[in-house]
Amino acid sequence: MADVDGTESCVSRMRLLARDTTVYFPPSGIAVAPQYQEPLKRLAEAARGCLQVKFDVAGHTDKTGEVISNLQLSWQRAEATINFLKSQRFETSQFLPVGFSNARPASQDATGLGQAKNRRVEFVVR
Repeated sequence: MADVDGTESCVSRMRLLARDTTVYFPPSGIAVAPQYQEPLKRLAEAARGCLQVKFDVAGHTDKTGEVISNLQLSWQRAEATINFLKSQRFETSQFLPVGFSNARPASQDATGLGQAKNRRVEFVVR
């Protein structure tokens, strides 16, 4: 049974939208590329209507480089993504940055294409 205030519906909508909003980065990159800006804006705009929903902005890296450097880079990617939303005048208190380094790969493939899938920021509804 759905909540009277629509919380369950909001959470479901945000999970679907978050799943489809992934930002990919070049090696060592932290800037949000133009092709990801509109999807990020759509997510942030939708989140305005679901203030009870909180997101982990999960930064990830590939397996190249030192562990500590990758951890820092994953945090920087998450923070850069949130900062992009701030620069677009979105309220960002719903978005919490977290860095995972290479601990949660999207791909086990060690090729360039596989590693590119791992250099990302994902949104996870809490």
